[in-house]
Formats: sequence, structure tokens, C-alpha cells
Amino acid sequence: MTLKFFEENVDNWGALEWFNRMARAVREADKAILEGRFLEAETARMVASSSATHLVREFEHEIREALTNEKI
Repeated sequence: MTLKFFEENVDNWGALEWFNRMARAVREADKAILEGRFLEAETARMVASSSATHLVREFEHEIREALTNEKI
């Protein structure tokens, strides 16, 4: 069941899903550190790192293009 979920969902994620996963994990890590839950903080950091890896490997060109073209 778990592998099927990943095949049908996670494997098809785009940059937005990976970014949201990374951002959520960073916030969870920060909160866990403040609350002294260091094992949970480390787990959240690993999730953030995994998500960042996917963003760079799979979407680097699109992200760089979007950031370059963004008007502030």
C-alpha cells in the first residue's frame, strides 16, 4: 500500500509540492528545537533536505527561471 501511494502521488509531485514539504519540515524543525524535541527536529531536517534535493535535481532550471523573471 505504501509503495503504491508513492508511485501514484509522491513520484508525480511537482516543484510546488516539494517546496511545501520542505517549508513545512523547516517550520516543524524550528518548533521542535524550541520545545527540546531534538530527535523530531533531526527527522524534520532530513525531510527538508530530501525535499531540497528533489527541487534541485528535478526543477532547478524552472525555479531559477521563475526567480530571475520575478518582478518585485
